[in-house]
Amino acid sequence: MENNFIKKLFANQNIWLSAGISFLIVLVLFYFFIYPSMSTMRQISAEIHDMVGTMQLNTDNLLIRDTLKLYNRYEEKQQTFHESILANGRQLEVITALEDIATRFDIEQKINLSELERVPRTVFYTNTMQISLEGDFKNTMRFLEAMEQLPFYINTEKINITRSKLSTEDNMSLISVFITAQTYWQ
Repeated sequence: MENNFIKKLFANQNIWLSAGISFLIVLVLFYFFIYPSMSTMRQISAEIHDMVGTMQLNTDNLLIRDTLKLYNRYEEKQQTFHESILANGRQLEVITALEDIATRFDIEQKINLSELERVPRTVFYTNTMQISLEGDFKNTMRFLEAMEQLPFYINTEKINITRSKLSTEDNMSLISVFITAQTYWQ
């Protein structure tokens, strides 16, 4: 009976010894391999978060996906913009369109175009257009509305409307209009 007790005691000691050695090996592996790897991963994660924060500050708090959304939204409108910019050498087309409108609304018109000037740091040119109109008030307003509908980009800078010197007591609605505008060419 004593022999059985000793055998059981040694068998239990082997189990405890095996468990202790296994625990010690796991502890050594954890201390030398796993813990340093975890520290490195935490460091890398912190650096990535710092880089993301820096990138967001550098883009004025716009994320790249927000920038792409804005680009896609305005890309559709860009084609319309380029169609409204006149091709260099098509000045006669603008003048003809304005003369057609003036004829349609029985307006007397004079047009002066300046020389083309290059817009700095762009591929565009601009010139100043001065238009003098004389006619009935309603027809002149219709002319301005039709001019606004033209497929050209004409940026009106100044409009001066006065009663025409040709006005008579019978016809007080004659007016003179002087327009200064910029046209853009490519």
